[in-house]
Amino acid sequence: MSADLNKHPLFQQIISEHQKHLDLIQQAVSIQDKKNILDQLWSDIENDHHLKEEQLIYPVLFNKKKLTEGGPFCALYFDEHVLNRPADVVKKLTGQEISWLQHQIFYKENQSPLNIPLEEHRSTRQLLKYLIENKNHISESDFLQIFEAYVRLLKHHNTKEEKCFFRVCEVCLSQTELDDIFSKWSNF
Repeated sequence: MSADLNKHPLFQQIISEHQKHLDLIQQAVSIQDKKNILDQLWSDIENDHHLKEEQLIYPVLFNKKKLTEGGPFCALYFDEHVLNRPADVVKKLTGQEISWLQHQIFYKENQSPLNIPLEEHRSTRQLLKYLIENKNHISESDFLQIFEAYVRLLKHHNTKEEKCFFRVCEVCLSQTELDDIFSKWSNF
C-alpha cells in the first residue's frame, strides 16, 4: 500500500472502525459479555460499516476495468476463497444458506469480483443474525463456536480489506472519487 493511500481519510476511517469493532469484541470476555454486544455489533458492523462499503464504494468500483486485474494479495485471497468459502462455514455451523439483501443482488446477477468481499459481508451478517436469534436457545459451547467463527471471519475480512481491497481502490479510484466517498461516508 502506498504512503498516499495510508494517509487518505477514507481508509484511515475504515481502519479506525475496524479497530473499534475488534476492541469491542476483545472487551467481551464472558459468554454473557459476548451476548450483550451482539446488538451493537449488528448496528455498528452489519447495518453501518458494511452497508457503507456496499452502497458507497462498490457502486463506484463496479464499472472500473482494473477491478478484475487483482494483484498478489488478491490472487492469494481468491485461492483461499475458493478453498475455504465463508458461505460454507456458515452453512456448516448454522445449517443455513447466506441470504442476499436487495441492494446486493445486482452484484450477484452481474458476477462482479466484488462478490468475494460481499460474500464475507453476507456470511458475517448471517452468523451474527443466527447468534442474535438463538443466543438463548443454543448451548454455550455452540454459541462460543459460532461467535468465534464470526470473529475469525471478521478479522480475516478486515485484513483482506486493508491489504487487498484498499490497493484495488487505490488503483481504480481517483482522488476525487475517494474524497467524494469519504464525504458521503462521514454523513451516511
